[in-house]
Amino acid sequence: MWLLNCCSCNSDRLHINQLCASSRHNARCASCLLSVPPAVIMHLMQDKKVLKCFFFCPLQIRFLLLFSRQGKVRLQKWFTPLTDREKKKVIRDMIMLVLPRPPRSSNFLQWRDLKIVYKRYASLYFCAGLEQRDNELLALEVLHRYVELLDKYFGNVCELDIIFNFEKAYFILDEFLMGGEVLETSKFAVGATMEEADTLQETMEEYMSKPAY
Repeated sequence: MWLLNCCSCNSDRLHINQLCASSRHNARCASCLLSVPPAVIMHLMQDKKVLKCFFFCPLQIRFLLLFSRQGKVRLQKWFTPLTDREKKKVIRDMIMLVLPRPPRSSNFLQWRDLKIVYKRYASLYFCAGLEQRDNELLALEVLHRYVELLDKYFGNVCELDIIFNFEKAYFILDEFLMGGEVLETSKFAVGATMEEADTLQETMEEYMSKPAY
């Protein structure tokens, strides 16, 4: 039996007892649509209740921040309109909330009317703000998938990669998230897009470097 949390609205868990004949799973899945095999997803989508839950209550991320242990912001993405003053206030509050927390503390926080989900990878903290109806575990998987995408492109990504290639980090994020919602979950699809963009950039640089006659 697969046990799935509603990926967005935190409603009662959905117990799915019947699976495709081709999938022989006897496990309790961790609440994340990204970790469910495609065959199982196709089966779940036949259930109207599951279909409504997945597609009419999408994960809505308000903002995504990357900052170091020293409180230096390395990347910021805002999916709702805020003034510069409001953004600075949010960044300051996130740093003050997250950095002092002990290593074994929960990855979930409550801040104003938002849920805050964060996770530390090496010297960087990945922090996201969610609406109240959103699922924290799914957001945690979204953060992890972004790290996987960065690892795939940079090869064991580190803070210096983000500092000196921040435009690439933003490009990967834009291919992965759009308007605060997951746009593409496939690492291979995002990787292929990045390869095409790099090839185009190299071609343009080579063309521009040629002398004009």
